[in-house]
Amino acid sequence: MFYGSRIKAGMPVLMAVLVLAASAVPLASSQGADAEFVGTCTIDLQPGQTWTWEPTFNLDKEVALEVSAGQDSMPGSGSAFSSSSGYAQVAGGKVSVALPSGYAKPHYYLSIRGTSTQPTQFAYYQVTFDVSSFSLSYPSDSLNVVVGTPVEFAPALSSTNGDVSAKSFSISRALPPGLAFDSSTGKISGAATSARAAASYTVTATLDTSPEQTVRTTITIGAAEPQEETCTVTFRASPPGYGTVSESSIVFPKGAAVSVLTDGSLCINGRCVTATPSAPTSQYTYSFIGWSKTSGTIESDTEITASFSRSSAQSELKVTVSAVAPPGCVGHLPYHFFEP
Repeated sequence: MFYGSRIKAGMPVLMAVLVLAASAVPLASSQGADAEFVGTCTIDLQPGQTWTWEPTFNLDKEVALEVSAGQDSMPGSGSAFSSSSGYAQVAGGKVSVALPSGYAKPHYYLSIRGTSTQPTQFAYYQVTFDVSSFSLSYPSDSLNVVVGTPVEFAPALSSTNGDVSAKSFSISRALPPGLAFDSSTGKISGAATSARAAASYTVTATLDTSPEQTVRTTITIGAAEPQEETCTVTFRASPPGYGTVSESSIVFPKGAAVSVLTDGSLCINGRCVTATPSAPTSQYTYSFIGWSKTSGTIESDTEITASFSRSSAQSELKVTVSAVAPPGCVGHLPYHFFEP
């Protein structure tokens, strides 16, 4: 007699012997024949994978195999048995179950019946499949590395039915120079030595399950030269209309040094910007005062202002006002002196 068992990751492939004996304990049968319930087991199976078993017998008689499968419960001895049932079939003395990739239920049930003649006897073995969905992933689907920078990317395995481990890993193509693939852990590590355009890689994990199963993932890996960190410096004249600057904005490497020349030009990393006062008018003249930043380094995006002033163009006039006494009247004129 066989007892219930479970096939887990790391255990051998299912090897059981169906024993048909004349002294079998009789079970109810639709045909009235003696039957023996042999045993059960539980197996993890992934959608899209196939489980195969070739039972052996210690009976010198021909034994016919039939199956009855179900998605919601285990078929009993009174169920309909045949060479094909659901996703299970019998061919060449082997029993197989091929779950489709879209199978979504948590279990699949299989009852195997062995039948001998003279006398007619039945033995049953029941297999419960825990439908496991496995996944393989890396920290990102796109692994972009910088030449000369050490990296390490480790894969993660998961299963809907608990922990799962892998016996080995493989990758579809060679990695950029300087990067290595560990076939025992699936890790990608190292420091790229030259730039490479991004390309797709398929990583396959061979799981430590019985039956053996695989899971795959596709990632993109590329290597680029290191990019220099930069800052944008914006130049502005203030107040508007009092003058102009020769550049509106320039991108400099982070840490660029700032200095001012004797002619008033502002220089950053060897590139100079000049401040020019507006042309004089009949009313005003304009002058450059100075820059808002004259030393140090550029560590972030920065605005530097050129300050200007103006003054009146007219000469100052001094006006002196003095009081003058009005002329006095001397003598008298008779009225008739005035002629019409």
